[in-house]
Amino acid sequence: MAGNAGAVLVDSHLWIEFLARKKSRETLEVARLIGGRDVVLAGPVLFEVLIGPRQERQREYLQGRLRAFPLLPATEEVWLRSVDLGRLPGVVSRQVPFSDVLIAAHAEVHGCAVFSEDPHFDVFPRLKRHRA
Repeated sequence: MAGNAGAVLVDSHLWIEFLARKKSRETLEVARLIGGRDVVLAGPVLFEVLIGPRQERQREYLQGRLRAFPLLPATEEVWLRSVDLGRLPGVVSRQVPFSDVLIAAHAEVHGCAVFSEDPHFDVFPRLKRHRA
């Protein structure tokens, strides 16, 4: 495991709400984490956030803002862990999206917590979770 203790991988749905300036307990927590420099990104989160904007200008703006945060590498260990996680019974039965499996694998391998309200992440027993 890499040394990212204390780092938090914020899930895409919370980034989208935060960037849309929605006020909630979760988006206030995202702002607090950003201020404390505790936020890291993973490729699937970056993809999900940047695929949404219809206008190229908006996508470029968001991409520029997100560059401020470290991007966790998708190493061979991450890919192999995602295979292990994808084979868990709860993942198959609850139809957990591949992107969530890959986000969980990034967090486990790199030693960070995931901040998400998505119940799909509940199926990963070793996953550290961050709560608002």
